[in-house]
Amino acid sequence: MTRAQLKRIARLALFGVIGFGIPAGISFVVPSFLVTFIIEGAFGGLVLGLALKKDNRKVAALVLLGAVGFGSGSLIGFSSSWIEGEPVLAALVFGSVTGVIGGEFLGLALWSWRKMMGLAIAGAIGFGLGAIIVDSARFSLWMILMAIIGGACLGATLGFLEKE
Repeated sequence: MTRAQLKRIARLALFGVIGFGIPAGISFVVPSFLVTFIIEGAFGGLVLGLALKKDNRKVAALVLLGAVGFGSGSLIGFSSSWIEGEPVLAALVFGSVTGVIGGEFLGLALWSWRKMMGLAIAGAIGFGLGAIIVDSARFSLWMILMAIIGGACLGATLGFLEKE
């Protein structure tokens, strides 16, 4: 791996942290859990699209599909994470399902099977790991840390998969 590739991966990981972390940081003023994830997906898609220097249609697709993917992912993740007596496992299911669906929709916006699969896996790992860490630490601002870890994984993966 060349120095330029490592720089691109690190730069996109940072943009992923910014794109998903900022909306999660302001989530305490948004009254709805679902709206927070919709905003997070849209803003994350916008920041990653601008960082990739894509044309306006691709950026718009990343915003729209990011919102749809993370909105629907959070609903499906929340409804599938009702595991009695196992809060860490429930957090893992919630984060992983949210991340896999959100990442898959971001990859769909880029019209690449390879990116769709890579971002789905990175989303599942990043958001799942973030949810476990947050649940284990009983961190009250859980969504921020989960979004930062998940966004970093999505951005780094996109940096790795994107051609120069």
